[in-house]
Amino acid sequence: MVAEGVQFVVASGNPHYQLEDRFPTVKDQLAFVAENGVELIDHGELVYCGEVAMETVERVNALHQAIVGSHFIISAYDTAYTFEDSEDPAFVEHAIKHYPHMKRIDSLSEVDDKVTKMMMDVPKERAPTNCPG
Repeated sequence: MVAEGVQFVVASGNPHYQLEDRFPTVKDQLAFVAENGVELIDHGELVYCGEVAMETVERVNALHQAIVGSHFIISAYDTAYTFEDSEDPAFVEHAIKHYPHMKRIDSLSEVDDKVTKMMMDVPKERAPTNCPG
């Protein structure tokens, strides 16, 4: 593709570092649209990286703490975070496939990176049934 002048773009909901690990020998020749569009890397150069305000992270974490059985991942530019005391090891084992730079934390104060995305999984029986759409 490169010889033909075609730009190959890898687009995914996964973080850039997970995607780059899948293309180690050609990653600097590719463009990556990662984290559902929040991170854009082109030929090894960061073009764009969105950020979630820590106040928003705190509010979503409070919601997570209030919903028994929910799972919460905070994805930052270089690392993903989940809480040591509240996550089921089986969930973390599954999530690490998508977030290989997973770090277990005790508090939000340990997040020292730009938060790009959050993921919260709520048990079906706890999900509201009156949501529009």
